[in-house]
Amino acid sequence: MQGKLTIGNQSDGEVVTDIAFYPYRSPLTDCLKQNVAEIAKQVEGYEHYHKIRKRKRKPEDKVIFEETVSAIVCDLMYNYLRSPEQKVFVGLSHQTLGTKSRYRPRCLGKKFPHVLEALSSIDLGFIEMVKGKQRARWIEDENGQRRTTGRQTTIRPN
Repeated sequence: MQGKLTIGNQSDGEVVTDIAFYPYRSPLTDCLKQNVAEIAKQVEGYEHYHKIRKRKRKPEDKVIFEETVSAIVCDLMYNYLRSPEQKVFVGLSHQTLGTKSRYRPRCLGKKFPHVLEALSSIDLGFIEMVKGKQRARWIEDENGQRRTTGRQTTIRPN
């Protein structure tokens, strides 16, 4: 699932493809685990300071929150190290994020957009987020493939 983006100053027709968000990435080294935990702590501090949350998270919700921050940070780092000019695109539709399935990752829940907004806030500034950019995506039906367009949010490290 890739969208195409032409960089403005490139007149030779070079096309940079944006990459889809992969929610299964997690840190392997102790140093990276500490960095991700520190980022999660800063997001919690941001939520506390701006009074976004009124109650503490339940233990299971806290684990899901940490998995969400971990997946976002690790996927952005991986894609940035692979290709710095690529952006990562993700859908923030409540239709897709609000559905429950045992096959979907736990981090792609209804609170996923809120975590992205906190990470891209002016106070934290970990990521740069452009909401709702048109992306082409392919959906396969019983007749073969048909092209549909949808609004996709792009994110990249800041």
